Amino acid sequence: MPGCTTFGDAPIVDTITDIVGTIVPGNEGCGAFLLRPDERVRNTVLLDFFPCNLDPAFQVPNAQVVFSGHIYQGINDGDQCANFFEVTAIRFMEE
Repeated sequence: MPGCTTFGDAPIVDTITDIVGTIVPGNEGCGAFLLRPDERVRNTVLLDFFPCNLDPAFQVPNAQVVFSGHIYQGINDGDQCANFFEVTAIRFMEE
């Protein structure tokens, strides 16, 4: 069962698996770290993902990762900086 409370009652709109991407620094109002997929994910307007539960072990700028999780419905106010996201699995890319 999803456990992300950061986004209030927003419903899950999609679930993605095994997406290759990079941990990037966030900015003011958009979280300390974002997940940036190497390729745009289907059915998303914004490129980056704002994870509600990124483990501190993965808060490494520019680290290459493979991640899975739930995409939550956005707020559609024109001020959203990234897709709301709950990580269900993540690992560093093997060198």
